[in-house]
Amino acid sequence: MASGSSSNGDPSKVSFVDLSSVLTEYSIPHICEISPQSLLEKSQYGKVIFHEIADSYPTDADICCRYSMTNGVTYCHGDRVSLYKVGWRYAEEFLHFEWAPGPPESTQTEFQILFKANNLPKDVHEIYQFCYMTANNEMCGASGPFQFHRSDDNELCIVEEQDGMVVVRSRSAVAQEKLREVSV
Repeated sequence: MASGSSSNGDPSKVSFVDLSSVLTEYSIPHICEISPQSLLEKSQYGKVIFHEIADSYPTDADICCRYSMTNGVTYCHGDRVSLYKVGWRYAEEFLHFEWAPGPPESTQTEFQILFKANNLPKDVHEIYQFCYMTANNEMCGASGPFQFHRSDDNELCIVEEQDGMVVVRSRSAVAQEKLREVSV
């Protein structure tokens, strides 16, 4: 590693020349050429990019998981979007998955999958993420981390379902569901 002199004898202050020699020595690309998008596209984990992942979701709400596929990945029967606890090590550790929809036309690159609330974990202390897994259990993309949260009592409301059943749900889950119905 390049050694350099410190500024004014203070070892915590290294001169700019020393840093440039370190960059040269380790062949780090020029900083101006690196962008978050280019890093994602070059990474095997950035072949599928997740969009609009919230920091937290109500435990009683469905989650509409949106993602896009880059040119680096091709759909195959058996591909899926899986839900994992952050820190997972093996593909089999998923908590739930939904099959990835096959592209109806070759030009489609954006997709969405609905994860129903009754299939989602209720633990509010864990951190989760979605991962796009191929039929061969290779990860092609991972979402940002998120948590689940329970609704406050004053946020709860009573909803009558189509079959006449009365259910207590959070206002945000009901609003999200109605918004999804309108946008379809």
